[in-house]
Amino acid sequence: MDRRKTFLAGLALVLVLALVAGCGTQAPPQTTNPVVEGISALEMANLITAEWQASGKQFAMSYAAGRSANTCASCHDGYGFSVKNEINFATEWNPGGANAEMEMNPEHLTGIGCQACHAGAGLDYMNSGTVELPYATIDNAGKGAACMFCHSGRRNTAAEYEAYAAGGATRFSYPHYGPAALLTAKGMMEYPDMEYASTGAHANIADSCVYCHMPETEDGYVSHIFVMDVAFVDQTCGSCHSGIENYNLNGYQDNVKAMLTQLKEAVMEATGAVDITSASGQLVFKAADGTSMTTDQISTEAFVAGYNYYGIKSEGSYGVHNPKYTESLIKNSYKALTGEDM
Repeated sequence: MDRRKTFLAGLALVLVLALVAGCGTQAPPQTTNPVVEGISALEMANLITAEWQASGKQFAMSYAAGRSANTCASCHDGYGFSVKNEINFATEWNPGGANAEMEMNPEHLTGIGCQACHAGAGLDYMNSGTVELPYATIDNAGKGAACMFCHSGRRNTAAEYEAYAAGGATRFSYPHYGPAALLTAKGMMEYPDMEYASTGAHANIADSCVYCHMPETEDGYVSHIFVMDVAFVDQTCGSCHSGIENYNLNGYQDNVKAMLTQLKEAVMEATGAVDITSASGQLVFKAADGTSMTTDQISTEAFVAGYNYYGIKSEGSYGVHNPKYTESLIKNSYKALTGEDM
């Protein structure tokens, strides 16, 4: 009996000490549904979905899944991009089209949706900040690495130039969705014996494409429209260019447009072509009779000038992505074609 009383007394003492020791240090009770101030997760998801639907990127392209072993699905199908169609573009890049030994992937259309960037290869690119492109491996792209994989120009321009200059080209290559080619100053067509400048501040922006094309909204999430809305100009360009009101800084884009017009006119005069467009995966120099000119009718200088003209015009920023590189491309192309300075 004495031993039992002693045990119970000891147990009571331990419990009292435990309670005393816990006073003032006990963690506050946790709620399973914490209050979220401002916009809710559901509202945010709905807003992002609406923006995505209006972005023009929510497409599903039938030929991306219907052509055997094609590289198109690597960008034009959500699942194809998430697995990159099992292509490592650093070692297996095939700008001419399909690799007959590869299996068709995917077999069914997925379209471009959330999973395209937020899962698989897209997520890997955003986390690593590194992406292998046909002309270089970019290791400082941040989250924009996922954007650059597709919006790269998708051409090994050094190899394209060498083939054309050697007389071995049978078609006119063209830049395919190429903002990254200009931003990185690595992907447009250059003369090996000419110098090209680059606007390093733009090429080294943290998260590259994402920083400017996905600004933070008033509701606290990043925009998923991707177009450069002037409403965000203070947040994007204004962080460096104080007082900027639009993306045509001091008429810079107007100046680039005028330079492009001058370059195109020089190409037209040198070749007899009446226009430069694209069709069937290649650049088209259109003759006066409406036919497409062939490689034996277009000099290397005219081809390089046409390639750079089309690449700068079609990527849409009119020099903003990389002002110095853009000017170098235009002026060097004009000099090589005409023998005169622009």
